Amino acid sequence: MQALSNFLKTLQHRGTVATAHTWSTRWVHWAAALLLVFSAVANGENTGALFSSSAMMTEVIVGAGIAILYGYLWFWVRGSGGGSRLPKDAPRLEQMLARAVHYTIYASIAAILASGFAMAYLAPTDVVVSAPAQRIISMTTEFSFARAFHRFMSVALGGAVGLHIAGALWHRLVRHDGVMQSIGLWRKK
Repeated sequence: MQALSNFLKTLQHRGTVATAHTWSTRWVHWAAALLLVFSAVANGENTGALFSSSAMMTEVIVGAGIAILYGYLWFWVRGSGGGSRLPKDAPRLEQMLARAVHYTIYASIAAILASGFAMAYLAPTDVVVSAPAQRIISMTTEFSFARAFHRFMSVALGGAVGLHIAGALWHRLVRHDGVMQSIGLWRKK
C-alpha cells in the first residue's frame, strides 16, 4: 500500500496550479452539461417525438439550447475565455488527450445536433406511423440513416463524456493541479 502511495505522489503536479475559468465559462459549462443530461434522459425515444409534434418541437428547442450553449463555449473559451486550463508544464500526452477528448465532445454534439435537426425536418414527410399504440412506423432511407447516425454519435458522445469525467477525477485525485477546480462554480480564491 505504501508503494502505491509513493507512486501516486510521483504523479502529482509540482508546478503552478490552473487558473480559474471566467465566471461565464463556468456557469455556461454546467448549464450546458445539465441540458445535455436532460436531453439524454428525455430523448426522442423516451418522449415519443416521432408520434407527437409537440414532443418533436421540445426536442428541437432543447437542441437549439444545446447549440447555443456549446457554441458559446467553443468560441468563448478558444477566444477571450483563455482556452485550456492545463498547466503549461503538463505532460505532452496529457495535453494531447485533453484536446482529443474535448474535440470529440464538440464534434459529437455538432453531429448529434445536425442529425437531430435533419430528423425533425424529415419526419413529417419521411415517417409513416402505422399503429401509434404499438409505435409501429415505417421510414425512408434518408430518415433511417439520420436516425442511425444520431444514435451512433450519441454513443460516441457518451464515451467522450465518460473520458472527460475520468480526466477530471485524474486531475482532482492524482495530479492535484487545480484543473478540475478551475471549472467549479464556487472556487475559493
